[in-house]
Amino acid sequence: MPSPAEIRRLQRAHERLIERLDAEHGRRLEGVLETLEHEIEKLVTAGKITPAQAINKRVTIEAAIRGTFLTWAHDSVSEYDNVAGGVVAMMQKLGSIEGWVAADAATVNQLKRIAFAGYEDIAARFVDTLANGLYQSTLAGRPATDTVREMRQAINGVFAKSDDAAAMELVEFVKQYQDDPSRANEVAEAVEQLHTIFARDRVGNNLRRYAYQQVHDALMQFNGSFTQAKAQEAGLTHYEYYGSLVRDSRPWCVSHQWRVMSEDEIRQAWANSSWQGKSSGDPFVVRGGYNCRHHFMPVDPDWYGDAAQPGG
Repeated sequence: MPSPAEIRRLQRAHERLIERLDAEHGRRLEGVLETLEHEIEKLVTAGKITPAQAINKRVTIEAAIRGTFLTWAHDSVSEYDNVAGGVVAMMQKLGSIEGWVAADAATVNQLKRIAFAGYEDIAARFVDTLANGLYQSTLAGRPATDTVREMRQAINGVFAKSDDAAAMELVEFVKQYQDDPSRANEVAEAVEQLHTIFARDRVGNNLRRYAYQQVHDALMQFNGSFTQAKAQEAGLTHYEYYGSLVRDSRPWCVSHQWRVMSEDEIRQAWANSSWQGKSSGDPFVVRGGYNCRHHFMPVDPDWYGDAAQPGG
């Protein structure tokens, strides 16, 4: 029977595995989006494009997104095997399962297909955005420099490349400090300057935004789905909710942190609760909502004995 201390150690180890993959996929995405910007710039500036030619450029745009963004997405999703292996190893150490079983491969492959489909949806959306934008620009006779700027921002938002040194200095500042709470006001001011002075994407409907959200949520949802499947295999019907709380953590995450609840209790509490950012779907998969960093760990209440606050 694992001790509460051992449970907590396993939770931290698995959490670090997820965070490491999340960060690595995000770092690679940075370069992928810059490469895609460059590919689109070459397409627009190769020569004067007529409206009729712009229609045919959709194929070229789709190929560019498939060769950069979707290739990166495929490679990232392939690494979800590491997450599945981590779940199995964690539950083996808890004494809940014997190890990997034949059915796991089929489950993992299907969950990876679901995750990759999310990236394909994003890619299809931005093929339309870029192709339609190019056609409308050529129809209106806009200068190629304006078209390039608009398409770069459709890819990377305020992080789009430009020849303006002052703008790029702000971009680099935001990249460096966007995850530092102590610099939040300065980052917000820099972003506002990019919006207003340098006419950067204010709406935020860019490929970067949706891709980074998918990086985190697809990974976490894969982990939650596979963990739930292994819990059912092990016959575990209780879960401890754990993860990192931040300044703007949602009420669900704050109130359920470290709580051990049965599956029925979790589903009932989920159905009877509402909060800003709550996602539709299964609570074991979507948890607190978009960008949530919490997990449900399958446990047996007997492991905690008389501990008043398991895991804390």
